[in-house]
Amino acid sequence: LQASKTYCNQMVIIRKNCDDCEKQPTIAEKLTDQRKGIKALLLDQRGVVSGVGNWVADEILYRSGIHPDQTFLTTTEANRLFQEMNYVLCTAVDCLNARKDFPEEWLFHRRWRSGGSGGTVKDFHGKKISFLQSGGRSSAVVSAGQ
Repeated sequence: LQASKTYCNQMVIIRKNCDDCEKQPTIAEKLTDQRKGIKALLLDQRGVVSGVGNWVADEILYRSGIHPDQTFLTTTEANRLFQEMNYVLCTAVDCLNARKDFPEEWLFHRRWRSGGSGGTVKDFHGKKISFLQSGGRSSAVVSAGQ
């Protein structure tokens, strides 16, 4: 599988050159005014965008500062979430292609740690990570920022 940031950036160009795109809602528009929790919406492969899995959804929401159970996004929040989605997906593809680790500050590196005997798991900035069920899946959440 060969993909790169160039491919990810071409998605924007393709959208601009699409004849039917004027009639189609943008991803950010699909994220606003929803009744479903945002994580469930991201995980719905037929909803907004396909290919977003559990850890990717957690990373996007963490970077966006949005709680996974939030059911209403403003246009500003939806646009920020879309930008973070693009960043996370393109960076992950680039890292995988280069056989490099994901950025150290990513929640990805800490989400599977249990904290040991009563300990707590913390993000890169030292904030506590909690785990809850959202969108039918286990979710890593940093309440101080989400």
